[in-house]
Amino acid sequence: MKNETINFILICVAYFSIGLILAGNYVQDKTIKITQDTLETLIKIEMVTEKQFNNLQDRVKELEDDGSRRIANIRK
Repeated sequence: MKNETINFILICVAYFSIGLILAGNYVQDKTIKITQDTLETLIKIEMVTEKQFNNLQDRVKELEDDGSRRIANIRK
């Protein structure tokens, strides 16, 4: 009876340990997936922000050129 109880406890501990390992792997996989998704989103945001910044730079250049032309026209 004593050996059966010890064996039962050891089997329960083994199954519990396997369950913890599997749960840990699952959580790790989900964390990696969330991290990858977050990184991809940040890269997309950076690309959009960079594009908007470049558009603003182009617009400023256009306005500067337009202002220079107007000043040149006034001086004539």
